Amino acid sequence: MRSLFLLFILAVLGLTIISSCRKGELPEEYYFGKIEVSLVALPNTPDIEVHFDGKKLREEPMLPGATANFQLLSREGKLEIFKANTDTLLADTLISIPPNTGRKFRFAYSEEFGLQGFVAGGDVPADSVKVQFLNNLGAYYDAYPSLDLHIGYRDIVNGGYAETGIVIKDFTKMKLHAQTATLALVWPDGTGTPYRYYARLKNSATGEFIVTPGRSLDWFIITAFDAGGVTDVLKFGNETAETGTDGRVVVEVIQI
Repeated sequence: MRSLFLLFILAVLGLTIISSCRKGELPEEYYFGKIEVSLVALPNTPDIEVHFDGKKLREEPMLPGATANFQLLSREGKLEIFKANTDTLLADTLISIPPNTGRKFRFAYSEEFGLQGFVAGGDVPADSVKVQFLNNLGAYYDAYPSLDLHIGYRDIVNGGYAETGIVIKDFTKMKLHAQTATLALVWPDGTGTPYRYYARLKNSATGEFIVTPGRSLDWFIITAFDAGGVTDVLKFGNETAETGTDGRVVVEVIQI
C-alpha cells in the first residue's frame, strides 16, 4: 500500500513539473524572427522603403549598398519594396519568418540593366559562380508565349554540347526568374580548362528547340566566367534588325 502511495505522489509531482514548464513557454504568436534586407548598388538605383504586410518598417529610406535588419513576429506575410517617398511598388514576395531565425533578402533595381526584383545571395564557393536569369527578349520572341531555358556546356571530352540538367521553366518575358544555379568555373581534371556555357530555348507548347537567327544550331553561347565566389544575373536579350540579325540572342553578365 505504501508503495502505491509513493507512486501516486511521484506521478503528481511529475505532472506539476511538466505543467510549470509549459506555463513558462511563450504562446506561438509571441515568437520573433529577423529579416535582413540589402539593396544592391547598381547604376541609378533609387532609395527604397521596406514594408511588411502594408506597414513601413522604418522611416528612413534605404540607400543603394545599404543593409537593414528588422525584428518581426514569427508569421507569414508579404515583404514589399517601394520607391522611397512614393507609393510605387517595385517588388513584393510572400515570406515565412521562422521563430528565432534570420532570413536574408537582396533587392536589385536598375532601369539601365532592365533589372528589378529579389536576387540571389549567400556564400558562393571560390571555384563557382551563382547565377540568376532575366528574360529581356524582344518582340521577335512574342511568337513563343511560353519558353523554357536549358543550360548546357561545350563538352571537351566527348565533343559537341551537353545539358547540365538545369532548366528554367516558364522563362517569362521581362521578369527576373526566382530560380538560381551554381556553375563551376573549370573542368575537374586539374588542367584549369574553363567551362564554356551555352543555352538553348525550348518552345514549351511544341517541345521543340528553337534555332535562333544567325545560327545553324539551337545552342548559343552564354559565357565562360572569369571569377568565382560571386553572384551574376544573366540578362538574355536579342539583336534587332537595326543592330544586327533580328532575333539573335545576346547575353549580358551583370555582377551583383
